Amino acid sequence: MCRSIKTSNNFGYTLIELAIVFTILGVMLGSALGAYNIYLKQTAIRDTNLNVRIVSSALTDFLGRNGRYPCPASMTAQRTDPAYGREDCTTAVTAGVCANGLCGQTGQRTVGSPAITPVIRAGAVPFRQLNLREEEALDAYGARLAYAITETQTSPTTYLLDGGAIDVQDGSTPAKSILKVPGAADFVVLSYGPDNAGAILANGTASSTACPAGQTQSINCSFDANAIYRFDNKSTSGTAAQFDDTVSYYARGEQTPWTLTAVGDDMYNKNTVPGKIGINTDTVSTDTDVKLQIVGNARAREKLSVDDFVQVDDSTTMTPAAAIGGLIDGSGDDIDCTATDRFVTGISGNQEQCGEWATGCPKGTVMTGIDAEGAVVCQQLSCAPTTVTLCSTAFNLPQGRLNRRVTLGPAGIDLRKTFICRRGEWVATRTTGACTCTPRTITETVPCGPGLSGTKRIRRSWTCPDNTWTGEVVLSNSCRCIGGNQTRTIDCPPGEQGSITQRRTFSCTGAAAGTWSDWTTIRSDCRACSGATRTRQINCPDGDSGKITQQSIKNCSTGRWGAWTETGNTCTCTGSQSEVRTQTCPPGQVGTIRQQRTRTCGAGWTVWATISNTCTPSGGDAICRWKSNGGGLPPSTIALGNAVRSTCSCEAPPGPCYQPMGSGKYKNFMGCSCE
Repeated sequence: MCRSIKTSNNFGYTLIELAIVFTILGVMLGSALGAYNIYLKQTAIRDTNLNVRIVSSALTDFLGRNGRYPCPASMTAQRTDPAYGREDCTTAVTAGVCANGLCGQTGQRTVGSPAITPVIRAGAVPFRQLNLREEEALDAYGARLAYAITETQTSPTTYLLDGGAIDVQDGSTPAKSILKVPGAADFVVLSYGPDNAGAILANGTASSTACPAGQTQSINCSFDANAIYRFDNKSTSGTAAQFDDTVSYYARGEQTPWTLTAVGDDMYNKNTVPGKIGINTDTVSTDTDVKLQIVGNARAREKLSVDDFVQVDDSTTMTPAAAIGGLIDGSGDDIDCTATDRFVTGISGNQEQCGEWATGCPKGTVMTGIDAEGAVVCQQLSCAPTTVTLCSTAFNLPQGRLNRRVTLGPAGIDLRKTFICRRGEWVATRTTGACTCTPRTITETVPCGPGLSGTKRIRRSWTCPDNTWTGEVVLSNSCRCIGGNQTRTIDCPPGEQGSITQRRTFSCTGAAAGTWSDWTTIRSDCRACSGATRTRQINCPDGDSGKITQQSIKNCSTGRWGAWTETGNTCTCTGSQSEVRTQTCPPGQVGTIRQQRTRTCGAGWTVWATISNTCTPSGGDAICRWKSNGGGLPPSTIALGNAVRSTCSCEAPPGPCYQPMGSGKYKNFMGCSCE
């Protein structure tokens, strides 16, 4: 019997070979997945640490700008809630109680004078006040970062450099504070770690992992009555030693004691205990009464208020009045010149040096400087009358006092020019209109406008003598109404801070036409800002008794104060008044001129009116001349007053006079007499 044997040409892997291949692939894939998981964990730790540092840095920056820390935001506020991410300083908190997304705790030490035990507020990071992105207030595990702050540190009026009352402890048994001053931390920022134990997730709901009991990390999420937080080595053992939280805190260290006030740009120093400042020195005075020690020169460009000048060894005390002398009270053995026409010009050999120091400028001029020879430089105060030409037309500028404004015109078509009196000269400051007008017509292509697409070709004319564009004619257009919205952001009303967002809609009324709706508010976060109102009282007009009360409101968004507005007026007219003055006669006459002016309720002062005039020609030998009294000022190119020996009214009061010296120089004298 013959038997046939069939052979096959198909080849493949045996089960043993496949098993070896899959085993190798499994080992390689397992190693790669393990390394990738380690990478993901390290990335999450890095990102969480970064966000905690960003928040901590933003908190200290906020303190530097505002003189306080922000309050926590609600931990449970939904993302659609206006309170989400905004500080809440108004909701009261109770130690050991959590409500409305905020928890209260008791501070771990007393601060201030008189000493108090501050309340601790705990909640979420107020990222909106800190100008942070929302994601920077979350950790890498999908939970909101927690933020606890000493309540007294959230107001510039109660903030203290050493006012923190939160304690941070290690994981030892018994636990010990890791702070240099136990219980002195201002704030704590923390993430609840990968296990999210006791955390609030990004959507505002509680984590499925409740705050555990009996673990090292439990104290960070329990929010019991005592403001104590844990900072320990990381452990993911799942036992009592479990601690995967990330914690950041701030206690007083190298921080500037200077801070801005809540309103305005004023700066003050909070360093009250021991309250000493050194400039250009690394030490301060051991004297408890010395608050500021300066090594070097100190200069005050304007006023310096001092009660006493005290020698370094405290052996001598001298008041400013004693130093300045007779210029203040004219009494005592002080720095003074006995002669009535002498002034202290220096000190030499512990004795005052006296000399002629008084000087001045003639009436109608002002002193603008001192030349190289020590003589005063005088300049006209008022502007002399002059003539100016506008569009070939002459106009007269009158005699004008300093800063007086005069507008001339119209000239030509509608030209007007404004002049101001400055340093004795009329200066042009503003010009409107034109001398001539040339009619013209232009054609241009312009956009159709808001809510419309396309362009239109128009023609318009410049008309005379109006000098305005008129008669716009549409030659062609491709305008189509497309509708749309416009959004704008405006400031809150005075006295409030924040902003208002408004929207209006363009509705089509035809193929190429439409109308805008009124602006409607779609969002507003306006809220009252502290210190936004200031008041003052000013005197009533001359002759009235009482006060005028005015108020100014600050625009918190721009930081600018509004105009003063009157809120109260108790001014009462005290009746009619009159004033009398005596004037000298013109040169060459003797006698006096008496003048009077009056004021009645509801009206101002009248002009001066002459009520008596005894002026008569001096006649005969009764001729008086200017006479110097010796001394005099250094030579000058300007002559003050009248020439020596020139005639004057015999009853003229003392005044300046001069004597020519040649080469354009003059010797000026003060207190010359007419004799």
